[in-house]
Amino acid sequence: LRCFSAMATLTELTVRQVGQVAPPLKQKIEQFQQIIDSNDQSVARLREHLRRLEPERERLSELVLQRQDDRRSIHSQLARLEDSLATFGTESAQLETAAEEMPRLLERIAVPTQPGDPNGFRRVPMAAIDVPLPYFDALAEQLETRAEQVYERVTAVEK
Repeated sequence: LRCFSAMATLTELTVRQVGQVAPPLKQKIEQFQQIIDSNDQSVARLREHLRRLEPERERLSELVLQRQDDRRSIHSQLARLEDSLATFGTESAQLETAAEEMPRLLERIAVPTQPGDPNGFRRVPMAAIDVPLPYFDALAEQLETRAEQVYERVTAVEK
């Protein structure tokens, strides 16, 4: 009996307390439910917005990858251009050396004179000989070809 009376008192207090606390508690629960509903609506709007932005994000990702490929290609082209310019510089120096050597070679040229001449050879002034040397022609052609290639590459890089 004692246990029953203690339980009845506990039930009375709980029912009484619930009656006193119920309206503010119910109001808080409703406010919380409104906040949850508002959050659900915000999440739905954000998902829709993200779904609409997905194609644009993919397009931008592809453009970024393309720009990275372009950047690598430009670096590669610049490296090849630098190599070409270095080769062109070397070939130009070789051609310059050959061109500088030409007057000294022409000064040493002696042309045979008429048969029976005691000296046998006579010196010819440098300005009197116009001999296109095959080596010089080959170097000139190489230089011209390389200059055209370098010009084309520089033009391509500048585009």
